[in-house]
Amino acid sequence: MDRERLIMKTEQLLRPLETRQVATFLRELTVKSFTDHPEVTFPLVLFFLFILWRWPRIVLLSLFTLLSVAVLIGYTLPPAGMELTISSTFPFILGCMGIAAVLLYFIFLRTD
Repeated sequence: MDRERLIMKTEQLLRPLETRQVATFLRELTVKSFTDHPEVTFPLVLFFLFILWRWPRIVLLSLFTLLSVAVLIGYTLPPAGMELTISSTFPFILGCMGIAAVLLYFIFLRTD
């Protein structure tokens, strides 16, 4: 009987980790629902601060790259259903070249 009860408890414990339920959870996850749980937010903030303290240049350059590419994509590329032409991608190409120039400067040319 104890073995059967242990199997039942293990099954109930592992049921939320099924692939379908994890995929549904990730699809429905929003920033607000993610930050509502301090037991998730607090360790992530501590981890980010530790990484920022340990490798500030790499972290800040990575954040700059991610945020600027996201803004660049939202600003330059046409919305869904519109045609993608060379003239519409030209600002995107120039923006990427600008981001690359900033990264190259801070990674290779600037010395502390």
